[in-house]
Amino acid sequence: MKEISEKIYKRFGYSPEFSFYNRDLEDYILNLFPDDKYLAETVRLYTPSSTQSSHKYVPHDVVEAGELGKISRGETGFFSDGSIILDIGSGGGNAVRDINKKYHHDNIRCIGVDIRYTIQSPLYNLPFKFVAGEWGKMPFHDNSFNRLLTYESFPRYALSRTTSKEDYISTFKEITRIAQPETIWRGTLGKWSTDVDELHPAIQMVKNGWTVYEYPDEIFIATLDEKNL
Repeated sequence: MKEISEKIYKRFGYSPEFSFYNRDLEDYILNLFPDDKYLAETVRLYTPSSTQSSHKYVPHDVVEAGELGKISRGETGFFSDGSIILDIGSGGGNAVRDINKKYHHDNIRCIGVDIRYTIQSPLYNLPFKFVAGEWGKMPFHDNSFNRLLTYESFPRYALSRTTSKEDYISTFKEITRIAQPETIWRGTLGKWSTDVDELHPAIQMVKNGWTVYEYPDEIFIATLDEKNL
């Protein structure tokens, strides 16, 4: 167990779940940056223009390779100079630590937020930033971040962590609130029964102003075009 994780465990206690969701940056890169791994034809695009009704969005089956490259911008575009990154559901914090260590010369900052740090005691005193907070109510100002990471956290487990449909829907608004226009969001969707269900994460993102690219293996890339809150 690495040093920063040991400090977190010592302060907030240990649980098997907390230990399991403690990914290193190399895991994030391998699993959240599939730009060169899949052909463009396998990527599904959700946009407001694909609306069938006021509540249903149908993904396009084909994305032009040039368009995809321009939007996703790959690993280099995500970790570009001045990126302010929020890891939502950062768990033990290895990835946050790795990002700050690897990219600190490029004016890149990463903050981790997780309810398991406890609401009362944010980890402001550690070498890297870890802040206590819930997905639906995060302690950040509007437009605080231009990059988001949600690896095996939100929205994968959103329905099981919220108390109602309304809470679930409002969480997408909260994440959009703290994001700047043109923010790039990379994460994992989880398995959903249908892609035209109103509660599908991609549909909720689109309703709040995001364009969503869904790759195989539950991976997505989203860009915030214009906030719709």
